[in-house]
Amino acid sequence: MGVRRHNQANSIASLLEGTFSRVAKERILLAHLAKRWGDVVGEGIAKRSQPYSLEETMLCIRADSPAAAQRISMMGACIARKVREEWDLPVSGVRVVVGHISSKSTQKSIERQRRIITPAPNDIAKNLDRVRERVGDPDVALSLARLMALWTRRFGKK
Repeated sequence: MGVRRHNQANSIASLLEGTFSRVAKERILLAHLAKRWGDVVGEGIAKRSQPYSLEETMLCIRADSPAAAQRISMMGACIARKVREEWDLPVSGVRVVVGHISSKSTQKSIERQRRIITPAPNDIAKNLDRVRERVGDPDVALSLARLMALWTRRFGKK
């Protein structure tokens, strides 16, 4: 009997042992495995694949191309051994399918999503002068001027 390494995954497994059902524990450990997938298969293959399910004793992995699927299949025994040892999941082999890999959010895309576009005050004033005569309500005119300035700032003048 070999010496079992104590790491973060084993401590998570022992913590979850009495709290969750076997299925819930496997799903949580599978999510942790997916997060650390690069440690199992290497960063190059991790960018082209992801584990997505555990069916009986088979770890299901999605690859983005047939070449990546073949490479993962060839590494199957090694992957199963690492997952059994480090995550204590009952994995005897891997099943690889070719499909779309969900992209991992990069810092740039997160910043792009969080960036708030605010119109310049002088653009709002110019647009307010343009719409003031056409719109009777001053609040509606101001809102429309802000919208027009925001539109111009976001999409440019056309």
